[in-house]
Amino acid sequence: ATQSTLITLPLAVAGEKPVVLKVKDFREDGALYYYLIGRNTPMKNLLHDYADRINELYEHVSFICCRFCRIDMGKTADDLGLEDGDVIYAFLYAVRGC
Repeated sequence: ATQSTLITLPLAVAGEKPVVLKVKDFREDGALYYYLIGRNTPMKNLLHDYADRINELYEHVSFICCRFCRIDMGKTADDLGLEDGDVIYAFLYAVRGC
């Protein structure tokens, strides 16, 4: 069995009910991260933490929800109707130099 770590981000509102979300690299062999965040925490907080963990600039990462719509980083789990166990897919943009 694979062991996973639950990453906890600070709650946006004290006492709010949290939600557990999975962030998966969209590549077939991509890693899966479990996050415990507040329902009112902006998705940008999740994106910034995820980008730091994979050593990427946050500008090179995009989140897609289960309906394959790009997630607005100002939205929250409540805004998006996300529930415990929902998966967010992470896409990395290819950046090439000259």
